[in-house]
Amino acid sequence: MNLSGQRALVTGASSGLGKHFAGVLASAGASVTLAARRMDKVQEEAEKLPRAQAATLDVTDPDSVAELFDGTTFDVVINNAGIALDGAAIDMEIADFRQVIDTNLTGVFAVALVAVAGNRKVLIVGGVLLVPSVIFAVFEVSTHWSQSLVGQGAA
Repeated sequence: MNLSGQRALVTGASSGLGKHFAGVLASAGASVTLAARRMDKVQEEAEKLPRAQAATLDVTDPDSVAELFDGTTFDVVINNAGIALDGAAIDMEIADFRQVIDTNLTGVFAVALVAVAGNRKVLIVGGVLLVPSVIFAVFEVSTHWSQSLVGQGAA
């Protein structure tokens, strides 16, 4: 795959899959923007890659998302930002649950909306990738989490 001349954005690029995707895109010739809340981490990763830059992004903040895309068009968006909190769901505080939903569901949606604004062809050609682990995590939360509570309560 040759992505020379293409601009790519990877959210959640400070570690894990995002860091990996950024490396793959850079190896394919793309100019890559690594974005995450932890600027020190994405800066460190960007310095290791050719044609890469770092950007601060908090997907839970619509202003942060809008600022990143302001005046910039990306050919490829790897919409990967997500968090996981340790422990059983039943032990989670409401604030922690909201943080997970705000990042893994609302944040993914916010980035997708801005990424395709005025350019719906991006979705048709696969230019926006919603990382399945994030989507399935949201699906699990929205459908099975409440079932697990009932199951635990009935045991």
